[in-house]
Amino acid sequence: MKKVISKTSSIPVMVLICIFALAFEWSWGPLGWTVASKMFPIELRSAGQSVAVAVNILLTLLVTESFLPLLCPLRFGLGHPFYAGWITALTVFFYLFLHETKRCAF
Repeated sequence: MKKVISKTSSIPVMVLICIFALAFEWSWGPLGWTVASKMFPIELRSAGQSVAVAVNILLTLLVTESFLPLLCPLRFGLGHPFYAGWITALTVFFYLFLHETKRCAF
């Protein structure tokens, strides 16, 4: 059975998707480029950056393709906290383990 979102519900969903995209590109989006460019030695930097770009595109595709299918069965109350949980876990990981941000004050 196909679930349909009403027009009054679809507008806030699209606004939230746009806000998420803007917030991600302002905060987490550049990390894939910055970290990958610094972690490889100069001799391997172009190959490493190519792999990082391919993984970035693949993971962006997975997030994009999974958002709406997860939103319908999980609804707002569970769908957004699912992604917020991942962002929180990544923030903790980078805070503790990434050299440039290790234990620094935000």
